[in-house]
Amino acid sequence: EDPDILFMQETYCCGMEIAKEAGYPYSWRGSSNLSIHSKYPIVDTLNIYRPFNSHAAVIDIDGFVVLGVNIWLHYLPAFFKDIKTMSPDSLVHGEGATRLKEIRAIVRAVDSLNQVLNLPVIMGGDFNSGSHLDWIEATKHLHYGKVVEWPVSKLMLDNGYSDSYRIGNTDILNSLDGTWGFLSDDIISDRIDYIYYKGKGL
Repeated sequence: EDPDILFMQETYCCGMEIAKEAGYPYSWRGSSNLSIHSKYPIVDTLNIYRPFNSHAAVIDIDGFVVLGVNIWLHYLPAFFKDIKTMSPDSLVHGEGATRLKEIRAIVRAVDSLNQVLNLPVIMGGDFNSGSHLDWIEATKHLHYGKVVEWPVSKLMLDNGYSDSYRIGNTDILNSLDGTWGFLSDDIISDRIDYIYYKGKGL
């Protein structure tokens, strides 16, 4: 795909080497889990929340400066083992102790930081959670008969972020492409990786 800015998660051994071979001149490894790579200069790097879960870079794109935030939310609870039988309320409740708690802290930290920086934000990565924009009445026949108000995606929209994929793919029934699960016949394919954005000029 040759993106100008690349957020990597779960690369551990190889992220920096992959990015170097792919021709990214600017990189920052925030932790063993996360790294940001860019074809444009990274002019500052910032720790946000916990390094294993999130970090950020100020990137100068030919004079248009953005704050890129790379995140990874907890893989537990692993709903996809039991999602066929769990109620929508149980799925929502289960997000509270891990993913919802983490994204609240990350968004709060980014907003606080941006009171000083005042930059447009691109936040992307592995959210390990479904989207309330996808699990709707019109698609429940594809989601084990469930409509789920996934709280992580709701929090992002409530805080002014736009879901880039859903903005560009408004026909939901024909754009339920998954980023996870499609290699298994036992689990539905679902979107758990996202690029959100907010701010002027994006």
